Amino acid sequence: MKRVCAVLMAAARTVLWKLLLILILLAGAETVLFWRTYPGGFSYFLVESRLWTVFFLALAALCAVLCLQGCQFSGKPVYTLQRLPLPEEAVTLLWAAVHAACLVILWAFQLGLLWIFWRLFNRFGLASGQTLELFVNVYGNDFLHGLLPLADGSRHVRNVLWVLALGFETAAFGYFQRRGRFRVELIFLLAVGIGFFRTGMGETAADIWTSLLSLGMAALTVYSGWEGLHETA
Repeated sequence: MKRVCAVLMAAARTVLWKLLLILILLAGAETVLFWRTYPGGFSYFLVESRLWTVFFLALAALCAVLCLQGCQFSGKPVYTLQRLPLPEEAVTLLWAAVHAACLVILWAFQLGLLWIFWRLFNRFGLASGQTLELFVNVYGNDFLHGLLPLADGSRHVRNVLWVLALGFETAAFGYFQRRGRFRVELIFLLAVGIGFFRTGMGETAADIWTSLLSLGMAALTVYSGWEGLHETA
């Protein structure tokens, strides 16, 4: 257990302060958008502020930070890996868990910001203050519904698999880069996931395709790593 904790802490130390910076920038940008659209009410704010653009930029920035963590030109991670008490493949999997946790924190932070903005609209008398109104917006706004699907089961599955796959791909990116190989699975997965993120409620087919893509990209990365190990051997 101590070895696992040592590996997790090695990953967390290098990414948490960068995650914090991204969260601060996200909050600042969305606060500016809030004041620009403030008189129109919460529903107007969700549509006209184009919050999803800010969130997707923050998500892409975080994925880039997570990728760079394990790359050879980023702090010479080989020395760190040599000091860790587990094989490099096990370290990569544990780092993938840390990366997925960072993505979940970003996701939860975005939901928290939206909750704060809704409460502010209530305080200023621009919303009814009833929870039902918030739920109507969750189902009626594609971006908010993507973040918080509520009873939309296929969307929950899509979100979980997508986040886990992104966490795995960002950790695997450095693993392959240290061996002189550049992988594009992450870029493709991120682009497709963002493209289908704002599909409306009940778009089960899009959720299924995104889920299958997440599983397929992860499987392809695992196969590529396994094949590389055999070639090295």
